[in-house]
Amino acid sequence: MANEIKEISEIVTGFRKVIQDLLVPELKAIKKQLESHEQEFTRLWEEIRLLREEMRDLRQEMNIRFEAIQKEIHEIKVEQKGMVGDIHEIKTGQREILLKPDLERRVNRLELLIGKSLKKEKIAA
Repeated sequence: MANEIKEISEIVTGFRKVIQDLLVPELKAIKKQLESHEQEFTRLWEEIRLLREEMRDLRQEMNIRFEAIQKEIHEIKVEQKGMVGDIHEIKTGQREILLKPDLERRVNRLELLIGKSLKKEKIAA
């Protein structure tokens, strides 16, 4: 029985050695691949983090630019409102200027007619 146990022990030891000889190189290769993948994932995550930071910075810059554009648009609108009032004043002034000679001519005509009428009344009286 001691011989049988010794034989079984030798068989198990031999089997273990064969398994280790076959599996250890495979396990080492798999471990190396996993380490390589881990390094690649770490590198990719770092790239993603840097891209996110860059996108955040660009978003902030765009927001600043959009706010500046909105401010300029508001200032232009305010300026346009003032210009519309100025244009209305100019149109009113033009209308008055254009109508004034006509009024002067009408007043002169009325004065002439009134003058003739008064002369006729004096002659008739």
